[in-house]
Amino acid sequence: MKFQFSIKQYIIGFSILITIIPISLVIYFSYKFSEKSIHNFIFDHLTEKMVSIKHNLNTLLSVGENTNHTLQDLIETESIVLNNQENFGATLLVHLKNGHDIMSIEYADERNETVGVAREIFGSEYGMGISGKDSNYNYHLRALDARDQQREVLWTLNNYDSRTTSWYTTAKMANKPLWTPIYLWPNDEFGLDFVSPVKKNDKFAGVLDVSIRLNTLQVFIENSKHYPNSQIFLLEKDGSIIAGTDVEIVALHSNDSRRRVVAAESNN
Repeated sequence: MKFQFSIKQYIIGFSILITIIPISLVIYFSYKFSEKSIHNFIFDHLTEKMVSIKHNLNTLLSVGENTNHTLQDLIETESIVLNNQENFGATLLVHLKNGHDIMSIEYADERNETVGVAREIFGSEYGMGISGKDSNYNYHLRALDARDQQREVLWTLNNYDSRTTSWYTTAKMANKPLWTPIYLWPNDEFGLDFVSPVKKNDKFAGVLDVSIRLNTLQVFIENSKHYPNSQIFLLEKDGSIIAGTDVEIVALHSNDSRRRVVAAESNN
């Protein structure tokens, strides 16, 4: 069967085509531009969020660095001395309390004299640890009361030699300030230490260790507004999760020990 179209039908068909094609093109390009706009919006939103996280991280790290530098200057100029360990510890405690994100401060010298202070340790708000000749080099960590007076012993480590610890040897060998790898505290918070060698008369004298906690980043990310159905992760180079939204960052080993979670293990 052969179809024949009148001129009127051709005109109507042509009119329909020239009407549909522009509308289709408008819809297509509107969709593409909308898609691009959405992508740009999400990208800008996440970029802004990452800038905020980076700023938060830099602020956190500067707390550890600045506290370390301040105390290092006091030790090297002998404005504070280790001869009276309790007085020395009291000075460290002041700086610990001034930095909410500081978990501990410890100083040890080449004579194996060690003084350290920590917060939220073994059920005590603050604790002070001392080891040296007077204690037969046994490290005793004591709870501090509301007046910062030493009370019961929370933990004891016999024959303690701080000069063999990783934080001490790392700073001594590097001969410069540096950050340690991230590790887990007993309370499952992430710790990161800024360690620096201390010199007196241009000779190596000891190491100062300021430990900060990274859970502030986790709280910041969890409380920050992010795009619906999106996830934010802060990872180390090896893929270990430092912080993130709706993610487990600490896992339990079969032997009941704790370990950090790698991003590849996350369901998110």
